[in-house]
Amino acid sequence: MPISTDKIASWEETGPVSDAPFVRLDSIDTEAQPRESPEWNKCLDALLQTLYAPSAIGDPPPNRSAIEAAIAWLNFLRKQAPWEPPTCIVPEPAGGVIVERRATLPDGREWVWELTFYNTANAERTDYVDGRILQIVPIPQRPQAAGA
Repeated sequence: MPISTDKIASWEETGPVSDAPFVRLDSIDTEAQPRESPEWNKCLDALLQTLYAPSAIGDPPPNRSAIEAAIAWLNFLRKQAPWEPPTCIVPEPAGGVIVERRATLPDGREWVWELTFYNTANAERTDYVDGRILQIVPIPQRPQAAGA
């Protein structure tokens, strides 16, 4: 069966396509998204520094699996909420890492979540409101195992 090519436009016939509609839509789309906080880089730097910071009281340092789990979760959280970095990263006293985020709720109460990565390859999330524990939930070492 012969194919008619007389209705097919070529770039030479119609001229170049303007990028303006795509640029406009892309800029609108990206303007609506919150910008990534520069604090994320500080968080990752603080996490890496916990590897080399000697403990003043003899606490064991975080091991490789705790550090790798914390990095995996930080990268996941960075993609999910680029405008809300953790507010604190500290060594866990029995070995491991604690990643913390603090916020003030609209009613003035303080909300805190902590992700704790232990040297035993266990991890958990703890939620606090005004210093009281709301829940402690085990989480997987890697966010992919959480269905993310």
